[in-house]
Amino acid sequence: MGKYVLAAVLVSSLLTLFLLPVRKGLRRFVGSIGVYALWLFVAISLLLPFPQMVYKAVAGRELFQQQSKFSVMNLVDLAQKNQKAVDNKSENEYNSVKKTSLSTGETAQNKLSQQGDIIDESSRTDPARLKEEEVQTWKDYVKTYGLYEIWLLGFLLLAVRQFVQERKFRKYLLEERSCVSVQSTIEKGSRRTCYGIPLEGSPFLFRSRGIKLDIYLPEQILPEDEVVDYAVLHESMHQRHGDIWWSYLRNFLVALYWFHPLVWLAARLSREDCELACDEAVAAQLSEKQKTAYGKSLLFVAALQHKTGFFSVATNMQGSKSQLEKRIRCICSKQRKSKCVTALVLILAIALCGCGMTTSVKTSHADTETVTLTESGTEMDTETVTQRQTVMDITLEVPKGLTLESYDAALGDYGGCLLKPDAYVGGYAPDEWKAAGYVMRFSTQNNEGSFGVLWQGDQISDVTIQWNHTEMKRLGNLSGLASSAYLIQTEHDLYTAAEWSELENTENAEPVSNYWCIMMARKGDAYGYAIALNAKNYTKQDTIAFAKTVQYDK
Repeated sequence: MGKYVLAAVLVSSLLTLFLLPVRKGLRRFVGSIGVYALWLFVAISLLLPFPQMVYKAVAGRELFQQQSKFSVMNLVDLAQKNQKAVDNKSENEYNSVKKTSLSTGETAQNKLSQQGDIIDESSRTDPARLKEEEVQTWKDYVKTYGLYEIWLLGFLLLAVRQFVQERKFRKYLLEERSCVSVQSTIEKGSRRTCYGIPLEGSPFLFRSRGIKLDIYLPEQILPEDEVVDYAVLHESMHQRHGDIWWSYLRNFLVALYWFHPLVWLAARLSREDCELACDEAVAAQLSEKQKTAYGKSLLFVAALQHKTGFFSVATNMQGSKSQLEKRIRCICSKQRKSKCVTALVLILAIALCGCGMTTSVKTSHADTETVTLTESGTEMDTETVTQRQTVMDITLEVPKGLTLESYDAALGDYGGCLLKPDAYVGGYAPDEWKAAGYVMRFSTQNNEGSFGVLWQGDQISDVTIQWNHTEMKRLGNLSGLASSAYLIQTEHDLYTAAEWSELENTENAEPVSNYWCIMMARKGDAYGYAIALNAKNYTKQDTIAFAKTVQYDK
């Protein structure tokens, strides 16, 4: 979710910053209605995370597959890489605490006394450990420091405020209004039922019940027939444009992105452009003489002192002095719309919006190496796929900078391959606890080996690890991979207490190694695969992306 929201913030910011300096000049070429319509692209960019998250949850893959150098997801990936620095800093801080504990022999002795046991995460009480484990990814960072709760609180406060404000105002209108029949002198034979209210201010359009929209006229303007005529014409145009529904969408997006100042600015400016677009549509139906009368009606209404709340969904004729000046100029000016400029602006807006509808360039021949794993550990072309053994019959892409060693039958219980170069240095620890990562197979039929899985239907419900000197944290199931998958985090002691005490210099030594490990298996297969990357240099998302490259050849 985080990356989608970040992408939406970036794209909406680009669109808003594009519109800010050009709104005034564009009105000459695309009209006020055209400028108002451009805010639709900002709304679309802010709504994009929702279909992306739904599609990812249902289909298990990204909604937008097209890679682009101009995608904002490239910036999102850059942010995730920077997050690795935070992860590494947390790792170093924990190791410093761990080394201090090991130097006294207490931690090591506790572990030796529990040899052969798997320590569940719930038994861990070291504050430094908990913080290091929690702060591994941006999502976990947000959870750890309560940013999600702060966002949710802000969203709920604004949503409740909008709801209560509108409900209170609606109750007042329904109690105080009186029916008024308005005979239009501008549109001959047109009669409209409106409502008079004892309220100072501007005429406005408001949702009374359900989706029913009504025009409300302050009692003080009812004696002014001409003002009433133009007020009804103005609000009727708002109704035709569906502007009140856009007001609801605008308020929802402000509540959703309350932390983003440009969203607040976009909401205010789009409201102004909404009134200008309405004035333009009304003026298109009027003669020159009627335009003058319409402008005078706007000035008359502006003199009625009433300040509209930011979250009001009601449309009205009022505005600030500078806004009224713009509106009257818009009414009196003769615009010469340019199809070329309109097309150019539309293409540019679509291009900017499209930056959020593409994905980053993640895979190239320079970044990844496609390798096929076989029993012998050799690399094979796709032409010889049928020669592979089912026990190691997968294809995957090795992360840049790593190499996959030859198949080692002695690795784990059922063989596998290590990823090099090593990420850790240790004493007695086995090679898989020091490597950059590994791809190891395990039996899906029993849980007596190093790795094991439990099933619920066709999905992995739990995993087991029988390694000594190992602690495991269960992180849950994953979707969108080639088979059922379960993510865990493992930590391994690299030294015994005796080995640690014999080290001459422990300042730069690392007492433990950490790995993100994804257990992948298909119900009915004899073997599954443990896909792992070290947590020192890689994030949880990196490991998931690595596992997503795995393909079964049968």
